[in-house]
Amino acid sequence: MSWRKHLAKLGCSDDTLSTARATFTEEQQLPVKDLHLIRHICQCVSRRAAAYLASALHALWTLYNDSKGLSGSSAPTIAAGCHGSVILKYPGLRDRCQKYLDELIVQSGGIRGSVVLQPAPDATLLGAAVAAAYADIGDLSPRPELG
Repeated sequence: MSWRKHLAKLGCSDDTLSTARATFTEEQQLPVKDLHLIRHICQCVSRRAAAYLASALHALWTLYNDSKGLSGSSAPTIAAGCHGSVILKYPGLRDRCQKYLDELIVQSGGIRGSVVLQPAPDATLLGAAVAAAYADIGDLSPRPELG
């Protein structure tokens, strides 16, 4: 198992480090004190990543609402497609980000669940297809005939 998988497992673990200790002991002899420190660092990094992503999505949600003249409580529910191995595979990251996003939206006067993170495994392919459909040499404005 790679170090990244060890760290992801350790960072999301809420048990008494017995699982992490057994996992790390197979490859490295680490004292429990070191495991606690590594676990704390992994959790801090994971929480920070989720908070940054939630903040960015909240900012986009706010800009969208402002551009449409909507208040937080009258904003429609939006599904935000997420793609990438970190957001989809790191244990608990998407759920933690959703929790932070919901908290930010409620603090802004919106309704919990106004923006929902949805896995979009084909996002890279579809994003390129949409860009190609809209693109003209030097012109990325939407085409009315494309809907």
